Amino acid sequence: MIYYLRALSNESDNFVFDIAIDGSARFIDLHNLIQNSLPFDRTQLTSFFITDSEWQKEKEITLIDMTGDGTLGIMDEEVLDNYLKEPHQRMLYTFDTFAERVLFIELISVEEGEMKEPTVIRLEGEPPVAESDFGLDLGGEEEEGFDLEELDGLDDLDGFADDDMSEGFGDDGSFDDDF
Repeated sequence: MIYYLRALSNESDNFVFDIAIDGSARFIDLHNLIQNSLPFDRTQLTSFFITDSEWQKEKEITLIDMTGDGTLGIMDEEVLDNYLKEPHQRMLYTFDTFAERVLFIELISVEEGEMKEPTVIRLEGEPPVAESDFGLDLGGEEEEGFDLEELDGLDDLDGFADDDMSEGFGDDGSFDDDF
């Protein structure tokens, strides 16, 4: 069976990403097609979530099972047609776990046939911006003219003694309304 999937983003109104993939393909094949087609950070942890019709998560299929308890599906082990059977089934692809950034993916149609490789059918509009494009420097390079040693001694300059930090709290550590 050939699955036709459509991915949309809540970050870009004009983004449409249509995919054709064999139902016997593994989730890792879909993951690789997405990663190779869109400007995402390949070092991020990623997961697919099978959802209900309201996009509520039901089952996680992850790149790496960090829990170790065996409850999560693993992308290179799980096959698409074990989870997707009929048009309008939905899933999320989390491409930035920490910022909870996702693609909304829906099974548009299922047709008879086979495919060797997943294929991009349509890619239009602006894909979600990669986190590094937001101006965040996650590379560890030092900012020019910035010296970490300049921060030494700042704790002494804040104007508070260490014992002042408990002021405004009761003896048991709860907030004191009389403050």
